[in-house]
Amino acid sequence: MTQRSPQLKDVIHIQKNLDKDFQIVLENTADKSRKNIYDVIRKTRMYRYNDTKQIEKILSIYNANENLCIIDYNEYSFYSIMSVVNGYKTFYINKSKKYYKDYIYHSLILNNILPKQLTYLTSRFAINKNVKNYTVPLLIVNDIMDALNSKRLMNIGKIHNIIVIRTYEDNLEIYQELHLLDYTFYKIGVHLNKITNIKNFLEEDQETSILCRHPHSKLITQCILTFD
Repeated sequence: MTQRSPQLKDVIHIQKNLDKDFQIVLENTADKSRKNIYDVIRKTRMYRYNDTKQIEKILSIYNANENLCIIDYNEYSFYSIMSVVNGYKTFYINKSKKYYKDYIYHSLILNNILPKQLTYLTSRFAINKNVKNYTVPLLIVNDIMDALNSKRLMNIGKIHNIIVIRTYEDNLEIYQELHLLDYTFYKIGVHLNKITNIKNFLEEDQETSILCRHPHSKLITQCILTFD
């Protein structure tokens, strides 16, 4: 069901194809790129199906507790709301203060989530000091460069999975740096497909999301296929 609020917001109930349903507040906007994505969510009650199912899987294989947190840089708060509904302390990074007040706060209230369960940061450089005592089952970024904002945790193997939703230009050097930290790369589709040559992959596919998996990850890889 879609509910239209007096402030030109829509409340969308996300319940299709997910084990835990939740509600999310979307803005009504004239911005074409944002409007197109929101219209898809309104119509399908889903956002980026393959990515979302992979994120749901990662959230389900860890037991949410006070030692774990999720870090989310994605431009839309869909995955942050999904994470807190699944019991995880979540850090969401978005430079717009208005976005929290107008949309995220209302989404938390609608899902009976205490606002303190989600920490909203407007600076990407504030993340290190906030997460230094956590293990991170999942870091979500649009720009692969943001993965390095949590380099301290990465260096000690405490960021287990990184999902790159590629809306920025790729940076091969950062993927190579992640490789040196023992991350393995996978193309996210209906199945995960191992990327054996990240340089070739970035040249041939500029859109598909990438999973970067650390050996400490609990994500089982036995059924993962190989992408050459």
